[in-house]
Amino acid sequence: MECLWGIDFGARRSGKTAVAIAIEGKVHFHQVEKGIDTDAWIENLMEKHPPTVVAIDAPLSLPAGWCGGIGDLFYRQCDEELKAMSPLFLGGLTGRAVKFSRKARVAGIDIIEAYPKGVVAKLLNCEYPEVGEDLSPLMKLLPEGTDLQLTAQPANEHQLDALICLVTAFRFAAEEAMTFGKYGEGLIYL
Repeated sequence: MECLWGIDFGARRSGKTAVAIAIEGKVHFHQVEKGIDTDAWIENLMEKHPPTVVAIDAPLSLPAGWCGGIGDLFYRQCDEELKAMSPLFLGGLTGRAVKFSRKARVAGIDIIEAYPKGVVAKLLNCEYPEVGEDLSPLMKLLPEGTDLQLTAQPANEHQLDALICLVTAFRFAAEEAMTFGKYGEGLIYL
């Protein structure tokens, strides 16, 4: 059974990490409680619902200038193309995301970097859906033939971003995702 995830990755104990998980056509939202170690919580959730594809809203690489390559020290090409924050600005969150991605790849999970604000800017005409609003414009971005039902509406902006990441995971799995950046430095998928 294929299980896709979208993660809005937050600070380690902030309570702002949310995961949208698609199992058998239904989307379930999970959110870590404030004070709980997010990384351990995600590992536990992975044991219960092993993903095949994960789209995470967090940098999964550093600019080429930091990795022995020639290039910018502050921004990756994908950051510049989408006007995203520098992975360096996000500091420890970037380090935790890279560590998570390495473990996921070793486990055979496809993990990609997603960017909800990029989806909104490039695919939703800059109209960010609000919590409680109609989500059909977002759900129309799913690959043709994908039937997903929400078991609940996103309760907050973190769950909404996790849902946008989940849509990106489906687009990636169907080879329909837009790609920004360059191989070897970092790619963001929309």
